[in-house]
Amino acid sequence: CLAEGLANNGVVHSIDNNEETTHIAQTFIQSSPYANQIICHLGEAKSCIASLNESVPFWDMVWIDAHKADYAEYYDLCFDKVKPGGLILADNVLWDGKVVDADALQNDKDTKALHSFNQKIKSDNRVQPLLLPIRDGILIMRKRWDALYAQTFYLLKRFKNFWQYIAANQFGSEWLKVWYAFKVVGV
Repeated sequence: CLAEGLANNGVVHSIDNNEETTHIAQTFIQSSPYANQIICHLGEAKSCIASLNESVPFWDMVWIDAHKADYAEYYDLCFDKVKPGGLILADNVLWDGKVVDADALQNDKDTKALHSFNQKIKSDNRVQPLLLPIRDGILIMRKRWDALYAQTFYLLKRFKNFWQYIAANQFGSEWLKVWYAFKVVGV
């Protein structure tokens, strides 16, 4: 259903480390009208994210639903690639209510990890979090636009022709102000 909302040139990248479920997913994907817009990656999420970091310039949205103990690391690996104003969604953050159960926090490593992840997001001023308390909970994090300024150094290093990048992505006056502040004024 994510592919239905894509622009014509948009792409969904899906990562799974289970060969059987990836094969099943690919069977359904191939029969969908969005087959050319969905790419399945088979492998460990951390290494797949690293390779995507090299080949995909930016992401509009990231959906995290994998090993609960690694949510914070997945978040960190993806954060810089998410566009300002983009979304990071994390599934199962309420973990059947266990994240507020003192006994579960003491005895279950996934519960501890999810609680820690939730606290990390709560204190991260680079995002605007919204918790949807449906089912096991979905945490929606919108990357703040002011994080745009922190990414400018990354962009200036990554793209040799910054003006071409601005024109191609139509970021407009916000990017021009940032470029002016760093290049002309020397901030």
